[in-house]
Order: sequence, then structure tokens, then C-alpha cells
Amino acid sequence: MGLLCPDLVIVFFDTDGCYLETNSEPWVYSAPRMLDDGPFQVYDFGSTERFESQMKKQQTSIGFWEALIQIRSFESSEADCWLQQLPPELVDQYDPDSEELDEEQQEWLEGDNHVFG
Repeated sequence: MGLLCPDLVIVFFDTDGCYLETNSEPWVYSAPRMLDDGPFQVYDFGSTERFESQMKKQQTSIGFWEALIQIRSFESSEADCWLQQLPPELVDQYDPDSEELDEEQQEWLEGDNHVFG
């Protein structure tokens, strides 16, 4: 659960870390923006507390409980978010006809890194 401006996004996984679904809802209290159409100031005075309050209400309504799970790569078209093992620039370099990864891709994977976007 988190902010994906300007929505509160909830990504659901099963206990094995497999993606189930994504729900989103607009912020109850919108954060101010820099200038008129600039980025949201999510750390503005009061915004953090309002977002946390909205998240806690959502967590209560869905029966959320904290647990450590190892999630798998996923892509959500509903909220335009994803998690994958390689960053986009390394995926673009990947040659599907070759079973070999280049050195940079191999180093990334060996570091157990993932990218959320």
C-alpha cells in the first residue's frame, strides 16, 4: 500500500508472493503542488499525516495485517506500476535468442536487486 500520485494504491499478493490485483482510490486530501502543475509536495506540512490516516483507514477496512513475504515480479495495468528483476535499461539490452546474460545484467541479478516502477 502506498502513494502513486495522486492515488492511494493497494497491491494485493497471496502468501506465496504472487500478484493478485491492484486497487486505487483518490487521496481524500490532495497534496499541494509546486507551481500550478508541478510535482505533488507529499512531504508538505500535514500531508504526510493525512496520507497515513487514509492508509490506516483503508488497512482497517480490508483487514490488512503486516507480514513479511517475498513478492514475485508483477505488472499492474490498473495502477501503472510493476516490479521486475532488471531495470528497464537492462531489459532493453536483453537478447531473447541468447541464454547468456551480459556482465551488467548478471551483476544486477547476483545482487538480488529489483526495480519498482
